[in-house]
Amino acid sequence: MPRSVPSAGPRRRGLRNIGFSKRTIFRLAFAFAGLVIFAGCQHNPVYPDIGSVYIYSDPDKAEVLMDGQMLRLITPVKIDGIPVGLHTFTLRHNNYKVMNFTMEVKPGQTRTVYKKLSTISLQRKDTLSISAGDMDLTSEGVIFLTNLWSGNITIARIADNGQISTIDQIDVGAPQRLIAANESANRVFVTRQKPDGEEDLVGLEILSHKIIRSIYLNNIKHYSALAISPDGNILAAADSLNKRLVLIDSRLCTVIKTISTTGFPTDLSFDRNNSLQIYVTQSGINRFDLVNLETGEVANSVATGNSPGGIFWNNHCTQVGFCNRTDITYTVVNIGNWTTATSGQDVVGKIIVGACWSSSDVYVLWAMDHNVGIMYIPNWQQTSKIYNYVPVGGGQLVEISLTGDQRYLLMLNDAQLVTVELGL
Repeated sequence: MPRSVPSAGPRRRGLRNIGFSKRTIFRLAFAFAGLVIFAGCQHNPVYPDIGSVYIYSDPDKAEVLMDGQMLRLITPVKIDGIPVGLHTFTLRHNNYKVMNFTMEVKPGQTRTVYKKLSTISLQRKDTLSISAGDMDLTSEGVIFLTNLWSGNITIARIADNGQISTIDQIDVGAPQRLIAANESANRVFVTRQKPDGEEDLVGLEILSHKIIRSIYLNNIKHYSALAISPDGNILAAADSLNKRLVLIDSRLCTVIKTISTTGFPTDLSFDRNNSLQIYVTQSGINRFDLVNLETGEVANSVATGNSPGGIFWNNHCTQVGFCNRTDITYTVVNIGNWTTATSGQDVVGKIIVGACWSSSDVYVLWAMDHNVGIMYIPNWQQTSKIYNYVPVGGGQLVEISLTGDQRYLLMLNDAQLVTVELGL
C-alpha cells in the first residue's frame, strides 16, 4: 500500500501560534519592567517648586505684604503658589506697630504662622518752658529756638532718655520769630523784630556767636518761611507779601538773587536730591511748585487745597507731602511721576500746623491746634493723640519736628517745648 503523507496545514498553524506566544511574553515582560520602575519611583517623588503659607494675626484684618509687595490680602489668609525659599512677610494694621518676619517656604507644604501685633504709643518725656516762635533741629541733634520776648536764641539738646537741656544762648539784641540753622556750615539765621514792628534777617556764626550781617530789604516787612540748603550754602527766605523768594549766600550773608512766585509763598523745603531746587507751597493760587533756583523756572507743579504749607518728606525722599491747613487735609506727592493722594477731611480741629513722617513708612505725625496725633497712610485713619496744652498763657502748637534717630518728637507752642517718645 502506498505510504500516506501528513498534511502540512495544521503544522504551520501550530508554528504561528508558538510565534504569537513569544511576542505576548515579550510584551508582558516589558510591561512588568515598567511597573517595577514606576514602583521604584514612588520612593523619590517629584514635588512642585512652590508652597503655601497660612497667616493668622491678633488683631485680624492686618494687611499682608510679601517681599515688600502689596498683595491686597488681609489676615487670616492662605497664600498659595509661593516660590520655595526664604521670604519676608510684613503685617500692618492701623494703631499697631508694623511687623516683619522671615519664613522659609517648602515645596508642596503649607506652613502656618500666628503673630500678635503690638500697639503704638506716644509718651511724654520732658518739658522746657520757653516763649518760642519757631525751632530748627539740625542733623547733629541740636535744637535752635527763637524767643518772642527776649533777645537770646536758645540752643538745647535732647539726651538719650528724652530729657531736654539748654546748652547755650546767643544774644541777637531783639526778639526773634523764625529760625534756620546748619551746624556744619556754622550758620544760624533768624528774623529779628524791629521797634517799628517790621523784621530784618540776621546771619550769625554759631561757634563765635558773632553777628555776620543784618540783611534788611526796604520792601519786606515780614518773612513767611526760612529754609537752609542741606550743604549749608544757601538760605532761602519766603517774602509772601511781595510774592518772591530771596536767596542768600549763607557764608557772606549777602543777597544772591530774588525769584518771583505766582502766589504767596507760605513754606519752603529744599529738594533732598538736588540742593539747587526747592519746593514751595503758595496760597492765593493754591499751588505746590518745584522751583529751579538757577533759572527761576517751575519744574513741576500740582494743585493744593486751601492755605497750603507744612511740607514734609518720607524716609526715602521719594515722596513729599504738604498740609492743606484750613481744609484739614494732607496731600502726598510721588516725586518720580508727580501723582498725588489726598486724605479725607478731619472734621475735628481748626487748622493744621504741620506734619512729619515717622520711622515707619505707614505713619505720619501731624500737629493740629493743641495736639499731636498719628495718621495711618494706607487708609488715612487717625489714631493715638497727645496734647501740648498750657492752661494759662499757652497757645496752639507752632512747630513739630522729629529727631535724627526718629525716637522722639518735639512739639512746640509759645510757652513750652515737649519731647514725646514714639513707640512706633
